[in-house]
Amino acid sequence: MQAKSVMLLAMLLVFAVIFTVSPSAEAAREGKWDNTNCWAGEEWTLTHSEQHRAGTYNITGTIRSNLPDNDLLQSFQCAGVWSFIEGEFTSNGYCESVRDGDKIFSKTSRVGSTTTTKLLHGTGRFAGISGSGTSESIGQFPTIREGKIQGCNRGKGTWKLP
Repeated sequence: MQAKSVMLLAMLLVFAVIFTVSPSAEAAREGKWDNTNCWAGEEWTLTHSEQHRAGTYNITGTIRSNLPDNDLLQSFQCAGVWSFIEGEFTSNGYCESVRDGDKIFSKTSRVGSTTTTKLLHGTGRFAGISGSGTSESIGQFPTIREGKIQGCNRGKGTWKLP
């Protein structure tokens, strides 16, 4: 159950986080994102009891847009913390995505089954970016070995440039 909780957390956490701006949207100042992202990494768990666990994760992955006019790809990395206390799962993490050297920094939070993402900062063509979205897991992946996690998510949201 512990590995399933951590994997689900990481899956849900990460992928509202990052999005791809379509080429036609780059001329625009706002738009939507809809992407599928897959990732893998490591997790560390502190188990006090079955109902009191916490840990950290560090993952990297790739993002592909689901928008028909966007075939651009991004890579990302995320770090965060999670807890499972008396039946409630929460997590907070930060991610950085990169495309052609330009970056987006975002925060992802999960309480219960709701995962949200907030875009905090951008560089290059993403300077001044803001926005938010949600994500959901697209399936539970088996643990390959203890301490390793992997998964895929679908994220949707909106972005805006100044």
